Amino acid sequence: CLTRLFVLSALAPVMAYPEGLPECTTHCMSTELVGTACNATDMPCLCAHENLQQKITACMFTTCTMKESLGTIIAPDPEIQTDARLATRNITGNLCHVPTRDHGKISLIITSVFGIPALLVTVIRASQFVHQFGLEDVFAVIAMVYHSGDRNLLGCYTSNTRLDRGNPIHYGFGRDIWTIPYDNLTSILKLNWINQMFYMVCMSAAKLAFLCLYLRIFFNPTLRRAIFILMGIVMVYFLSFFFLIVFHCTPVSYVWTSWTGETQGSCISYNAIAVAAAATNIALDIAITVLPLGEVMKLNLKPIKKLLVMVMFCTGFFVIIVSIVRFKTVVAFAHSFNQTYDNVPMAYWSAIECYTAIICVSMPTVRRLFISIFSCCGTANSHATPTQRHRSKDLVILRTTDTRVSREPRPRQDSDTMNLVVVERTGKVIQQ
Repeated sequence: CLTRLFVLSALAPVMAYPEGLPECTTHCMSTELVGTACNATDMPCLCAHENLQQKITACMFTTCTMKESLGTIIAPDPEIQTDARLATRNITGNLCHVPTRDHGKISLIITSVFGIPALLVTVIRASQFVHQFGLEDVFAVIAMVYHSGDRNLLGCYTSNTRLDRGNPIHYGFGRDIWTIPYDNLTSILKLNWINQMFYMVCMSAAKLAFLCLYLRIFFNPTLRRAIFILMGIVMVYFLSFFFLIVFHCTPVSYVWTSWTGETQGSCISYNAIAVAAAATNIALDIAITVLPLGEVMKLNLKPIKKLLVMVMFCTGFFVIIVSIVRFKTVVAFAHSFNQTYDNVPMAYWSAIECYTAIICVSMPTVRRLFISIFSCCGTANSHATPTQRHRSKDLVILRTTDTRVSREPRPRQDSDTMNLVVVERTGKVIQQ
């Protein structure tokens, strides 16, 4: 379906804009159509021959620049780009019944489902900074701030604003690459490059938040040494891959201009960087999740409480599962020519991974908040009337009765005699 849409979109403007067809495309068409029953304007014939479409596509990617290939869809004249794009969409849609694909809204919905709870728990953390906070709180807030910049939660719900212009969806992210204007494509590639840096900050900060939380909880010297070692590894992971993402192309602008074929520069394989970073990320997630489990088992807690603590720490395994799923999307994206469409799964799995990590590391903070709320409710109940207390399902002890026993000095006596002392609940002593 992907190659069919690309080739049909490439061939359709021949009828409407024959002068706009690049020479490399006409060469591929004339070469591959030889010996077939189809011609360049026979759309029903082309719709029925997927093998022919694949051959033309392969030829175009080897002989044309990306901009020349897209030029068969969007006419070179900027004034008729929109009309050409709409004409292509109408022709391919009507003749071959190929639907217009746009997965940008899927990314927006998934971002909202996981991003809003993560934002709420982060606000809860920040609200407690006045009373108590640690480095784990600082790193969790950093993770949320940077990934909110990545997915641009606010911009997702706006239109024609500066916030929305910071979101790739505004420029067509989620649609097929050949349906996107040239300038928008450049903007998408630039924003995706920035978002990859934000992702590295988010995941590294979330990992450091987990490790700082462990330092606050556990005091075993051996475990603490392991925690500090892991913190050092996380910092090396962040600095190395962040540097590679920023400078994998020379000049840096070649990251978002190389697709045109009109600029000079060089790049190391970004796909290799992405795969290596994703694999390292999974290894670190496993190490961080498994690290405290042995110490948790040694805690002197009731079985039910120990189980709850284990469940809280084991939520990190869900982050690992998400990381593995994301790794599969990274590998699949490495072989894609349709970046604006095929990158959507990797984008929303990256968001799920980071937001889930933020929620997991914030669970102790949320628990403390609920305990504080219930404590306040208990204090409020202490001022209720006896009737109100009787109706309450929660049993609260309002006051205690001070019962004291006093011994009066007594004269020497035989061992067969003993004075009795009666102590009333008021504390008054009655000598017998």
